Amino acid sequence: MHDVLEQLMTEPQAGDTFCGPPSNSEIPRTFGGHLLGQALASMAQTVSQEQVPLSFHSYFVAPGASSSAVEYYVERVRDGRSVSHRSVRGVQEGKTVFIGAAAFHRRDESGPRHSRSMPELAGPEQPLPKDPPSSRAFLQEWEDFDLRMVPGGVWMKHAPLQQDDLASHAVLLAYMSDMTLLHTALEGHPAAEVAMASLDHSLQFLDDFRVDEWLLFHTDSPHAAEGRALTHGSFFTSDGRLVAEVTQRGLTRH
Repeated sequence: MHDVLEQLMTEPQAGDTFCGPPSNSEIPRTFGGHLLGQALASMAQTVSQEQVPLSFHSYFVAPGASSSAVEYYVERVRDGRSVSHRSVRGVQEGKTVFIGAAAFHRRDESGPRHSRSMPELAGPEQPLPKDPPSSRAFLQEWEDFDLRMVPGGVWMKHAPLQQDDLASHAVLLAYMSDMTLLHTALEGHPAAEVAMASLDHSLQFLDDFRVDEWLLFHTDSPHAAEGRALTHGSFFTSDGRLVAEVTQRGLTRH
């Protein structure tokens, strides 16, 4: 895959329907981040430019095929002065593969501030190992990204963006939030042979960021049992600001 952002941008159809291009990946099943990015891009086109993504909750309903386009049906749940809500359904060849909902918030409001500190992990000086276990199958898919694995997470950044707007950075972060995350559940089980698939995904946008600058994706898995795992991730800028939080449930069954 080349130019991930181009693959995530959806084209308006009739009404609030949008068409997302296929990823044309060598991996038959659609990568979850591809669906997340396209769904968010579709919903973002139905709100004003003054409102930016606040939160995004979604479910991967059925496996998608990377060779086929996806149609996204957006519902304008509510338009508020401060917050607007949207829901979305992704359909591929007549089958629902994805459902989600997002909130968008104005940027001109103020209030108290506090934030959790970034953990003391190694910086992004070391390049990605040639054969990292958590992303082996996707390295060719992620050529637009620079990835640097460290104990406890991964540093990542996208190549400089030609389409440099807030929506593009948010859409790409949605894609990035699915990269390597579920594999975190196997760090304590290196010999486990399991089938893996994302089930649900929750993303909170907290502060300003750029995806073409280094972001630390600090990940952990607080629980796994009965063929399912809970994983969590936090995005920090290189100067230590917490900018996004991710929670995901997935299948990790023998």
